[in-house]
Parts: sequence; structure tokens; C-alpha cells
Amino acid sequence: MKRKDFDMFLKYKNYFESWLDIPIDKVLQSRGILLSSSEKRKHKPDGWRLYLPVCAFETESALFISCIPDWEDELQSLLRDTSISEAIQKMQKYFHKMFLTCDHHKFYGFKSFNTQIDISHAVAFDITHFEKYLAFYQKIYPRFSELVNPEEQWVLDDFIKTVAKKSHYCVFDNDEIASVAYSENLPNKPHKLTNIAIKTLPEYRRKGYAYIACAAFIHNHLQQGLMPIWECDFSNKASEMLAEKLGFYYMGNVFSASSVSAVDNGK
Repeated sequence: MKRKDFDMFLKYKNYFESWLDIPIDKVLQSRGILLSSSEKRKHKPDGWRLYLPVCAFETESALFISCIPDWEDELQSLLRDTSISEAIQKMQKYFHKMFLTCDHHKFYGFKSFNTQIDISHAVAFDITHFEKYLAFYQKIYPRFSELVNPEEQWVLDDFIKTVAKKSHYCVFDNDEIASVAYSENLPNKPHKLTNIAIKTLPEYRRKGYAYIACAAFIHNHLQQGLMPIWECDFSNKASEMLAEKLGFYYMGNVFSASSVSAVDNGK
């Protein structure tokens, strides 16, 4: 493992040990496929709506897999004498047949913040932004008003909680919200980590608004002692470029198989 990779893994020690339930020493020293089982895979992660009976992290030289104990022998047999890329493909086919949802994303860790970025045009949500917040999400999600009645009290209450957390940073243009960077929920996220997500109206994309909103989010969360992480789909090149521009470093890929109910075997 390259020195910079080694250092990044140590920086995110708590994340990997929580996500995979594997000591970081094994992650740093291993090559090839490392499969282990954990009882924690039988339970929903805190604050998450689904069970994750299988979680994995893939690098150029290794694949670390954590599964429920009932599946360990079967997965060992399935993945015997396979390459890392073949192992991911085999797991995806295997779990799709079991009607589990498979997710496979790129993972970026944060290196350093560019203090030269002008974040003065980004602001944290406050209570005066409520109407503009609703208008923004109605544009992002055209069916928003069909699914959510903005006049219901819980909508305002939820926004007030969001404001109190100072977890959403937005950039305005023509008195409307153009882009919002916010903290997205993440399973197995240990204390002191925050996952960054970004939404930008189509007419304001490729104009630097997302960059400013994300930079403000990162700056303010670093001030709170929180380390950001970034995940994106393999096909989302714009997200990859934005992550690298903001100071993130590609570390590998995360894989999971999720279920709405607890699973104890491969049936």
C-alpha cells in the first residue's frame, strides 16, 4: 500500500473499523480477498432504515468483506480462486438472485482544505429561508408537492431542526437557492465523520455554485471537528471532478447488500 493510502486509511480508522468490523491493522496489511463474519451484520446500523448483511471495501490490491456468520462458508466457496473485480461481480449476481439491493460506489477521503476558496457567498440555512427551501426542493423533485404537504406542521418543524444543526449550506442567485450542500445519512458512520451531498438546480450547474456550497460545508464542519467523506456513483464524472477539486482523495469502492428485514441465511 502506498504511503499516502496508508495515511488516509489511518485518518479514517474509525470509519473502516465501524463499516467492516475489521481492525484497521488487517486492512492496512492485507492483499487479495479478506472475508470475515460479524454478528453486527444481523442488526440495522444506528439511524439506518435497512439491514446490511454484507459490507465490503475494495482497493486496487485488496477486497475486505464483512458478512453475517451464516453466509461466511457459502461466500468463501463462491469467491474461491477469483480476482477482486470478479468477486464483486459474483457477489452482485448472487445477492440480486436473493432479491437484495446492491450498492457499489466510489469512496473519497478528505486531504486538506484550500483556504483560498471564497466561501463568503455561501450561507447556512436559517429560519428565513423556509419558503425558498420549499421552492428549491419542488424544483429538484417535481413530485415534491404531491408527496409532501408544505402546510403540515412537521415540515416546518423538520426544517427548524435542520437549521439548528447547521448542516445545510446554500448559495443564492437571483434571490433563489441555486445549490445546497448538506450532511447525508450514512450507515455505520462513527462519531466525528460527516457525509457530504450536493443538490444544484439544472440552470445553475457548471457555474461554480456547488463548489462554493460544498467548500462552505467542509470549512464549517472541519471547524466543528468533523471529518468529511464523499461517495459517488461510478458514472458520475462531475461528482468525481468536484470531489478532487475540493481536496478529496480517491481511496477505493464501498459495496453493500441491503435488505428490509433481517436475514439469517442464504435462502
